[in-house]
Amino acid sequence: MTAPPTTLRCQYRYDPLDRMIHQTQPDTPVHQRFYCKSRLATEIQGSTKHSIIQHDDLLLAQQQHEGNALDATLLATDLQRSVLHTLKKGLQPRPIAYSPYGHRPVLSGLFSLLGFNGERPDPVTGCYLLGNGYRAFNPVLMRFNSQDSWSPFGKGGFNAYAYCGGDPRNRVDETGHNGVNILINKILVAAHNMIDDFSIELMASKLAKTAKREGMNTQKILSTESANIFEKNLLRATIAHESSSIFKNTKRAKELISRPKFAEQTKNLELLTAKIDDRIRTIQLFEKHTNALSNNRLMRATTTEFIDNYSPIKDFLKESYHFTDDSPPLYRSLFPSSDAIPFQKLIRNA
Repeated sequence: MTAPPTTLRCQYRYDPLDRMIHQTQPDTPVHQRFYCKSRLATEIQGSTKHSIIQHDDLLLAQQQHEGNALDATLLATDLQRSVLHTLKKGLQPRPIAYSPYGHRPVLSGLFSLLGFNGERPDPVTGCYLLGNGYRAFNPVLMRFNSQDSWSPFGKGGFNAYAYCGGDPRNRVDETGHNGVNILINKILVAAHNMIDDFSIELMASKLAKTAKREGMNTQKILSTESANIFEKNLLRATIAHESSSIFKNTKRAKELISRPKFAEQTKNLELLTAKIDDRIRTIQLFEKHTNALSNNRLMRATTTEFIDNYSPIKDFLKESYHFTDDSPPLYRSLFPSSDAIPFQKLIRNA
């Protein structure tokens, strides 16, 4: 007996977080899915792109991009996020109805990607792949197609194929494991948001009051070794800060030096420095000239004193050789004859 031929109708691929991101069908562009946290945010198929606009658990609208064309559809939902009405520009509002387990006739059409409980129905099987592709829920059979990994001894319950414990009106199942009561879930979400709003301000005020006290007590609590480590870390942080400041100042100085105005100021400063150097050289030359004049005056005074001290020699020479003030200063006139006394001897006798 030969096995019947099998045909591949669809192929699914998952990312490392076990989320379905690819869906491939024969002769059809690939479906690509992108998520925001645990919610479907964007789906791309060929040149068509669908984006879901939502805020927390509230569905708002859907945008469809095809080439340069943009089409928007407003969504109206119930507490379970099931899309009940769609509204497009130029068209009448379109209501959508479901069975208690989410079945919807194919002929009714659906402008929105999302349907029952805000989940995306599979375009091939019509099932809802809950948990971002973990398990397929069949709204016609009103059960899952595969058993829950949390059953029968975990939170999945004894019935591994049951959907929301048989109560789809009051419970939702987003993970594919077990259903959650809608009202309790809404209360928990609202309380969580309320706690977040009030707790931030309360915690900020408490931290502001205790920060100073805790900072003052830190040194008392630390041991001597820990205090030394704290001082070393503080010193390292200070050195790093100063190094950063030096680097910034150096960079700033380089920027100032590279400016044209700085070059002009530098040139003016060099000219002024040259003028000052010329004046200094002039003062130095004047000082040398003054010192030379002082030395000349001192030499003249010394010569005059020397001449005054040897005036007796002059008188002796005048008396011995009959010098007069009108006599010419000739060397030979000092020795008129061979009997004259030598000049060196006269100097020694004097």
